[in-house]
Amino acid sequence: MNEARRHPVFGYGSNNIIQLCERVGCKAIPSMQAVLPHYERIFAGFSKKWGGAVASVQPQPNKICRGTLAWLTMAEICKLDRHEGCNSRMHDCDDEEKNRYRRVKVPLVVWGCSGNSANCVAENGAISPKQADLNTAMILCGEEHKGISTEFLLLGTIYDLKNGASQETEPLVLSSWVYIQNGAGGPKHAIGKPSGAYVSAIVKNLELHWKTDTVDELQGLQDTADDWSEECVR
Repeated sequence: MNEARRHPVFGYGSNNIIQLCERVGCKAIPSMQAVLPHYERIFAGFSKKWGGAVASVQPQPNKICRGTLAWLTMAEICKLDRHEGCNSRMHDCDDEEKNRYRRVKVPLVVWGCSGNSANCVAENGAISPKQADLNTAMILCGEEHKGISTEFLLLGTIYDLKNGASQETEPLVLSSWVYIQNGAGGPKHAIGKPSGAYVSAIVKNLELHWKTDTVDELQGLQDTADDWSEECVR
């Protein structure tokens, strides 16, 4: 495995760790659970592959989006850019004609690591990120998100997530990359319904690190998507 410095990349959609490994050419990618605070998952546009709208995130006060935090080298991130329709040279460009998805930095909340210990290994055997990479991400968060404090950690909805995370560690705030769909909700990529298969893929991805009872936010979407699929068949 590449020993170069790794950077956190937040995933909230259908792409799982196995797919990431294949796309970036890495046999094993460190990963852990994470929460994007004050954002919500939305579905917009239309995918021929999935037969419905696909995921993005948008700012929404007091909401959260659960996901998986994968740790990639910059070379691997550039490979992933191509799969996401993101131009690495202008990764943060929000022009939907130039970038299908833009890649930007956001502050995330993670559990499972405390102090100088790296106790992030999941029960399912997933490998943990290096403590040095975690420390660097925490430093970057302080530099790049000076306006972000830990006040949002006091939100009940955030602390309620502890039932699906480590009970013995405190939450940390990291600076992470995330891909956001350009034009989501606009005239070319209107808000829509995802297919049942697509939502199932998201749930399966989340279950790598989140307990089943913590994906309630998606179960309703699963039911809605299933109903929608049945209507399309009628």
